[in-house]
Amino acid sequence: FLIVIQQLSLLQGLELKAFDHLMNRRPVEFPDSRLIVVEVTEKDIEAQQSDLRLGTSLSDRSLKQLLEILNSSQAKVIGLDIHRDFSVAPDYQDLGTLLQESENLVAVCKASNEDDPGISPPPEVPKHNLGFSDVVADRDGVIRRHLLAFNPDPTSVCSASYALSTQLAMRYLVAKQIFPKYTEDQTEGKKYLQLGDVVFRSLTKHTGSYHNLDDSGHQIMLNYRFHKSPEDFVPQVTLSEVLNGKINPDAFKGKIVLIGVTAPSREDYFFTPYSKGNDIEDKTPGVILHAHMVSQILSAVLNKRPLIQDWPAWAEVVWIWGWCLTVGLVCWRCKSSIRLGVLVLALSILYGSCLGLLKLGYWVPLVPSALAVVVIGGFIVLYDIAILYAMRYKGIPLNTPYQGRL
Repeated sequence: FLIVIQQLSLLQGLELKAFDHLMNRRPVEFPDSRLIVVEVTEKDIEAQQSDLRLGTSLSDRSLKQLLEILNSSQAKVIGLDIHRDFSVAPDYQDLGTLLQESENLVAVCKASNEDDPGISPPPEVPKHNLGFSDVVADRDGVIRRHLLAFNPDPTSVCSASYALSTQLAMRYLVAKQIFPKYTEDQTEGKKYLQLGDVVFRSLTKHTGSYHNLDDSGHQIMLNYRFHKSPEDFVPQVTLSEVLNGKINPDAFKGKIVLIGVTAPSREDYFFTPYSKGNDIEDKTPGVILHAHMVSQILSAVLNKRPLIQDWPAWAEVVWIWGWCLTVGLVCWRCKSSIRLGVLVLALSILYGSCLGLLKLGYWVPLVPSALAVVVIGGFIVLYDIAILYAMRYKGIPLNTPYQGRL
């Protein structure tokens, strides 16, 4: 019965919340020193007011200075996570040349569809230097998945096939002689992106707690990297600090540099499994979100950090039934006085098992398994109450096979 409920998506909301809870209980990790973020803060925007175009956050002057500093510092790859759907000003044609000729620069655009007009890329940036900024959110607005690639609509204003994070990670890996290729799964008849020894298998309609998932594009689960907070896993410096020469150039040498806005007024913030509320401080800036995605790819390929994957449907059924039958048999055999303790112990072991498996990269069902344990324990308790009632009030002798269990 519980398995049927699970397959009908009736437990999906609870299961996703349980997933978020387990993500928050994982041990902290070291920061990823291969990345650094240049953030545009409210103060940075205010400092540029005389040069800024309406509604923008990074002026042509500031962007030109920043790119020149990063290039002279020998940054490996630069990701511009700030939308620029307009040409550079006539006074900054050298910026246009930088955008056009910098092969280590990836700029963003946003795909358009019938519900979203999208955002065009910078006119000066070649198509092969573009990455889309689109992310996939669940119904509750939380980002739990990582969109690596998709086939854009022919009419879309954004023609990028790869995400910003995928573009940045692949360029970094190519410099290490690790080239992308697509590997075909003979059993499924699908092709998956492969980097080094790691194959990035796409999510399906029934992955983990998801049921009837929109699995369009090449999606994987996002294995966030948590240090002391969801944001401090990557070094961050402000635009003003860089432009004013307060940052040592070695901080950028050989690294992936992401440029993005963290100013709350620009509302480029997202809910993650680590969000505790609905306020802006509970959300994660978009540029940090993309940094998580880049780090996930690099860590999987270079450090063998596990990607989050699910079990086959049959294995999940065996897992749920295994807990149900095991706990049921133990409760049936033990005395009623210790039965509650047995259930608590079983739930604790189940919780620890799910957390431990998630650390290893396996997402297994916690909620249906826990419900199965509680339900089977409840049935046994009710059955014993019925037997006890019959013994006391229906005249059944106490020297029955049930006496030792009550």
